Amino acid sequence: MKKTVLSVLMSLFAFAALYAQPTMTAANGNPVFGETFYARYLDTLGIDKGAGGAHATWSFPVLSAMNYDTSIYMACDSTPACGSIIGSNIAYLNYGDYYYCNANANAFSLVGVYANFTGSGYSSLNFIDKQDMIRYPFTYNSSYVDTVTAYVSSLALYHREVDSFVCDGYGTITLPSGTDTNAIRIHGIFHTFDSMGTSAGTYARYETYVWYKPGFHNPFFSLTYDTAGSTTGQMYLSEAIFYKLKPNKLSITDANNINAGLNCAPNPASDELHIRFNLDQAAGAFVTVSDLLGRTVKTISNDQMVAGNNNISLSVNDLPNGMYLVKLQTENGVESQKVVISK
Repeated sequence: MKKTVLSVLMSLFAFAALYAQPTMTAANGNPVFGETFYARYLDTLGIDKGAGGAHATWSFPVLSAMNYDTSIYMACDSTPACGSIIGSNIAYLNYGDYYYCNANANAFSLVGVYANFTGSGYSSLNFIDKQDMIRYPFTYNSSYVDTVTAYVSSLALYHREVDSFVCDGYGTITLPSGTDTNAIRIHGIFHTFDSMGTSAGTYARYETYVWYKPGFHNPFFSLTYDTAGSTTGQMYLSEAIFYKLKPNKLSITDANNINAGLNCAPNPASDELHIRFNLDQAAGAFVTVSDLLGRTVKTISNDQMVAGNNNISLSVNDLPNGMYLVKLQTENGVESQKVVISK
């Protein structure tokens, strides 16, 4: 009899754990130094967000991958603009741009960006009012409204947002990587306004549906709808992304070496640098050139490099003499080589 009662209780506990309402907290949601996330941009044809609610079921078993990018989290003080973007305690590198964040017990927030906004050089975007990507604790029916203000001094650009978020469902989601019973979905509505100098400015409206799960320190699936300020409520799916986590690395340079035979010539270079490498299979890739202070001075991205030999020609006649680091990054890792610019 006791054995039967115990079996029933164990079954009830298992059932309760299976259908428990997940909660995102700082402990299970904030990223940590060295984590690398790969994002697969998807063909949006046939993708539907599905219904929300308690014990929801979302099924996306077949997704056609298109392009990809990579985000690597690192300590703020190991990045080039940490001193000029106040309030950051963690940053991530994405396609040569640095995103500065604050991870604390109450929220994970974006506080600034260091990027090549115009193609003519890097500058900082400082958030006057930070953007809370997620607040803690966050669970079913949790909600908040966030006001964001940012300024790009090099462009005299003001960026303003009013964002609202609500956890509109939790339950089971199926992706090509498998099925997870412990997911929550956050519905975000974004109203943005940008003005540059004395211009009248531009307005945009879009919505996102983003799935999280405790223990995965990043969204793991997201859908973005461009509503374009429509009063009809019609939404046009503009982006779908599926994220996966690579094993922790201590730093960018500790990431998996892809052994692509990276070769930069001539070395020293004075005018043009030829960057050659070999890939086992077609893949997205980007190449960055950084100085000895770690500042990215040039970025070349390509969504699809071919299998076999690849050759990129890069003008370096605008770079001061000195030593630089050329880095090739693909989904599978990085490879780098030092080069000298001498004119």
